[in-house]
Amino acid sequence: MDRLKPSPIPKIFPEAEYLVSGKKQIWYEEMKAAYQVPWMGVVTMAFAHYEDFFEVLWKGLQPLTTTVEFDLACDELQAIVEKQVKNLQPENLVDDLKAKGFGARELDEIRGLIEIFHRGNLPYFLTATIARRLMEGFELNENQEFQKRSETKAVSEKLVLIEEHHATSEVRSLYQDIRQTLDLPFVNTDYRALARWPSYFSDAWNGLRPWIGSDEHEGICLELHEAANHLVSSVTPNPGRLSRDDFSAALLQNQDILLTTRLFQWLLPGLITNVAFFREAAPQNKRLIFTDIFFRRFSIAFVTECPSQCVSRNRGTDSKILKSLEKENSSVVAWITPIGTNEIAIPRNRNSPVKSSAIKQPSKAIMVQWYSSIATP
Repeated sequence: MDRLKPSPIPKIFPEAEYLVSGKKQIWYEEMKAAYQVPWMGVVTMAFAHYEDFFEVLWKGLQPLTTTVEFDLACDELQAIVEKQVKNLQPENLVDDLKAKGFGARELDEIRGLIEIFHRGNLPYFLTATIARRLMEGFELNENQEFQKRSETKAVSEKLVLIEEHHATSEVRSLYQDIRQTLDLPFVNTDYRALARWPSYFSDAWNGLRPWIGSDEHEGICLELHEAANHLVSSVTPNPGRLSRDDFSAALLQNQDILLTTRLFQWLLPGLITNVAFFREAAPQNKRLIFTDIFFRRFSIAFVTECPSQCVSRNRGTDSKILKSLEKENSSVVAWITPIGTNEIAIPRNRNSPVKSSAIKQPSKAIMVQWYSSIATP
């Protein structure tokens, strides 16, 4: 299936979360929970406008979305975009932002938000790829064997979006430039969320803008497109037995649905690339502070009981532990457990794990191989 930009760009009719009720509201909540994200993607809100289509799609897709294989497919796409965006060598914005008065907390909030979209866009991209393949007559992998995800994290984050009618003139100008540059009639959620920090977002967008439409940028998008198609056609299982035959002839012949699937399956690789560019332009400090998104990413492969004598990073009592971990460099295996959104617990003695009852807030712990390159604020 070729990468295809529909021309002209079709009109879409996304149904916002606060406007839906009944079955659609249930589907929205189920999808966000399965994808472990705090927002409903524009792509699936646009699909929801065609209720019969969305119902069949989600019924068949839902069993896949809570599998280990689905998460590993997202991992593969994430690894591709992270590797390729580094080749674009985005300018590091951190020093300039600090000079403008951005403090550590603000920078951490920006980075944390970027991480949410960096990971969260991937399941929506796979969804759009599956939907387009079915509409165009390409079937999915017939394999139905799968491994259930060990744990699905509840997501409590609430995104603050700067809508155009509330935005400053500077942000409205940015939105207009984004629409024109990307040739889209709307501004994606990611950009409206990052616009909470107008001076940051202006710098980030202006750094990215020259790359839009370049051979290098399009090359990354094409690689993501090809990888997603390979994954859903040959790698990820199909436990829900989702098939083109599940859709009525009327749905399959609906040109508005077809064009909507093509639009989002084309634009999402670009959005994924752009967010990865923002991420690379605000590199993480080499500190052992992790977000909930980090825990969801690594909880698949490494789950165990919580160790004893843990301390919270935010209480500032574990600086010696952090220094000792960093001295041992990449050979260290640290046992940690999430306490809050930006907190972790680290054992004083990682060689003496005991039951999780030793912690006031017992939780499954995660074993993470320490590499400075994966440390996130």
